[in-house]
Amino acid sequence: MEKPFKPYIPADKVTTEMTPASIILGIVLAVVFGAANAYLGLKVGLTVSASIPAAVISMTIIRIIMRKDSILESNMVQTIGSAGESLAAGAMVLLMAGKKPAKAEAKTGAKEETPASSEASEDVSEKTSSEDKKEDKK
Repeated sequence: MEKPFKPYIPADKVTTEMTPASIILGIVLAVVFGAANAYLGLKVGLTVSASIPAAVISMTIIRIIMRKDSILESNMVQTIGSAGESLAAGAMVLLMAGKKPAKAEAKTGAKEETPASSEASEDVSEKTSSEDKKEDKK
């Protein structure tokens, strides 16, 4: 015989989920993880998911520091933190989509030759070759 399903939080129990503490902590985690994710994304080109770190930090703060045992508050903090991190990742992708690619000079250190610089180098080589011819005639 199958055991009936028993939810973790019964339907008749009233538990607060959206408290000022959970909203403030969620916003703090969203800002911290969003800034870290945007920095990593722009600097390295990779983004990371902050859902699990936000969940672990929220559980630690709510259970140990605040001395509460509310899984619903922890869920709210994790959701807000994860949403903030995802928004930062999306904004970073949009910023990168509008950015022009860097020149080859910046990556390789080699100077890219432009039409004006190639004309100048031709002028110098012509002068050098004409001076060499004058010396040869002497």
